[in-house]
Amino acid sequence: MRIYVVSLIAESMGVHLGQWIDLAEYSDHYMVEDDIFTELTMFEWRIDKIDAPLAVSTQTPLDVLIAIQLMLDDEWTGEAFLLYAKYHKDIQYALDYFEDAYHGCWRSLEDYALDFYEEAYGDPAPPGYRVEIDEIAWRCDFDDIDGPSGTHIFACV
Repeated sequence: MRIYVVSLIAESMGVHLGQWIDLAEYSDHYMVEDDIFTELTMFEWRIDKIDAPLAVSTQTPLDVLIAIQLMLDDEWTGEAFLLYAKYHKDIQYALDYFEDAYHGCWRSLEDYALDFYEEAYGDPAPPGYRVEIDEIAWRCDFDDIDGPSGTHIFACV
């Protein structure tokens, strides 16, 4: 995710001074603010544009943008977080509840159900066992979202 920051002082003098910053290069918002201050010599600035895979406002606090970037960068859960945030259309909700909700990624919902069976009963499902999912009960407790890596399973929280 990238942000475009502009200098408010330069802007007040009718001059456009700005630069794109790649948030993937930072681990906290203090580092970003420090670079804006020292490298770009912007004492007063604002975020003018955001290049992100999610709908994010330029009014979103920098610490929240960094938290989103860190979630997206995680090699195990980045795809799932992106899908979860898009599904709920609420980034703060996704940041608050993703870790509690995420169960993992399976090739299919049926594979998840077979793994769940094994975990619940201590043995693999017997040969020929057919998974039947009560769709109404399932939707009360879980969401499944298909992504490029497979089916991501989320508990409703």
